Amino acid sequence: MLGVIKTKSFLARISLKIINEIKSKIKFESPYPDVLPQGLDKRKSDNLILSIALKFKNQNVIVVTSDLAMKVKSEPLSINIWDPEIEIQNT
Repeated sequence: MLGVIKTKSFLARISLKIINEIKSKIKFESPYPDVLPQGLDKRKSDNLILSIALKFKNQNVIVVTSDLAMKVKSEPLSINIWDPEIEIQNT
């Protein structure tokens, strides 16, 4: 259990370091539920995050997540995902 906590803490530190380095490129937006394809619940937070990614997809948006459901939903929508946990495992 302690190893899991240390790994999560390490991932958080790396993610924050990356965010700090690119913070001038980060945009804060409200959701755009109208751009979601039919079948995605417009009230679910994951889908609202995806709506923002869809709205700005032509600007090379990257969603940072380790959540499997987000990855599965993102793939057919051609939304780029970066999973910091996979990054750590590959180093």
